[in-house]
Amino acid sequence: MSLRLKVILIFTLGMLIVVSVVGLWLVNSLSHSVDVAMDTSLRARADALVQQYGAGTGFQDGALRASGLSPVDTLAQVVDGSGRLVETSEGAGTDPLLTPTQLTQARTAPLSVNITLPSGEPVRVFAMSMEASGGPSALVITGTSRRATLATLHDMVLQLVAGGAALMVLATVVEWMAVGATLKPIERMRRTAERISGDPDSAARLPVGRRHDEVARLGHTFNDLIERMQHSLSQQRRFVADASHELRTPLTMLRAELELGARAGRRPEELQQSLRSAHADTERLVRLVNGLLAQATADTAATGPDRGLVDLAATAAEAVDLMDRAHNDVAIALQVTDGPFPMVGSHDRLVQLAINLIDNAVKASPVGGRVDVLVQPDDRDDGAGVLLCVSDRGAGFEEGFLPHATERFAREHPTEVDTGAGLGLAIVESIAREHAATLQIGNRADGGARVCVRFPIALAQ
Repeated sequence: MSLRLKVILIFTLGMLIVVSVVGLWLVNSLSHSVDVAMDTSLRARADALVQQYGAGTGFQDGALRASGLSPVDTLAQVVDGSGRLVETSEGAGTDPLLTPTQLTQARTAPLSVNITLPSGEPVRVFAMSMEASGGPSALVITGTSRRATLATLHDMVLQLVAGGAALMVLATVVEWMAVGATLKPIERMRRTAERISGDPDSAARLPVGRRHDEVARLGHTFNDLIERMQHSLSQQRRFVADASHELRTPLTMLRAELELGARAGRRPEELQQSLRSAHADTERLVRLVNGLLAQATADTAATGPDRGLVDLAATAAEAVDLMDRAHNDVAIALQVTDGPFPMVGSHDRLVQLAINLIDNAVKASPVGGRVDVLVQPDDRDDGAGVLLCVSDRGAGFEEGFLPHATERFAREHPTEVDTGAGLGLAIVESIAREHAATLQIGNRADGGARVCVRFPIALAQ
């Protein structure tokens, strides 16, 4: 069952309940009003009879008819204290109009009730007690036919049913058109989403238009989701393509070295050289795979559960200590100005960022060189940020390489002896982006490279 039909059925059921309740209320209200009007008229006639008997007429036969208060359409009876019918008007019958129980109730308080005569005539009856001179207490009963009233109510019910049915049909048609107009944008979104599903690279987006309702907000949300999914798919494809491209060369070289070493007649020194080359290729593969995994993590990490309050200066000191123990041929010096620098971020990711920067600087430094790690307030914009800078005294970046320094697998000198995978700065940029930081890459004035990460003050407080 379609959503449109479900909404129409619910609306129609609600309309049916409302129309039925309103119709019943109108019929009951009209019936009650008519009964009240009839009771008022019947009481007035009963009061007139009471006054007549109170004037001394008594219970003589013919007194009721002589009173002139009994037209053809009005019934009247007088019942004495013992329940005997004393007088009755034409058409009222020879028995009391009320049952013994009702007669007892009428002696206590005035009674109004609807009855049906043996002839089938519906009658409204009013009864009240009186004290007549010269006799015991009695009841005066007056009544009038309800046939015309019931006919009017019947006609009213028919009119309400017909009018309610017409109103429901009209309302259902209007609701069908309104629901159709409301669901039309959703159907357009569904068709567009179906096309996008068949072509994940499609540039199409769900049509939203200039609407500002819930449907438009839903469309914007799904468009954002599509953007993120396509971006994720693009990253996945790029990762697979880059990985296959970069792994092909070392794997080919490793296979060639192993095949060469397995040839018959190889001298021991040649075999050792092949093994050393295979070992070097294996080490490069390990570094490359580790770099790829780190880059994949950097692409997907944003607000991981390990985020909390960290000190950027302490994080840099931890990275310096780790790298200093791993590299004895290069001096690594840390300088912190006006620290500490608390900020919200991922401790492990920031340590990885600093390690990658230091590792790149160590690789670019000559033996016995020096790598400087500096953490200080940013002196631009009145110190509205914190800088983490790593500089070396190597050859520095070539000007033509700077625009491509953060690209995956970008290596300034992609030679066979190159020990890097070209992922270090790409990982640094991804981690910096996670922390709303910016990357600044350049060269020192007196030689060597300098890479700085600028963290905004909003995260450094």
